[in-house]
Amino acid sequence: MSSTFSGESGNKKPDEAEAILELASTKPLQWLFMGIRNLVCLTTDFSVDVHVLKSQ
Repeated sequence: MSSTFSGESGNKKPDEAEAILELASTKPLQWLFMGIRNLVCLTTDFSVDVHVLKSQ
């Protein structure tokens, strides 16, 4: 069963998730900063969209 499970996960992108987990465990501050930066980008994009919608 474990062999089929590893084969299934190989089809997806486990390396990306593992890299994120590794970064979180080794460099939690950098990982936190990246998360905050992503949130800021999302919220600024959203506020710009709202501003554009209100101006129309």
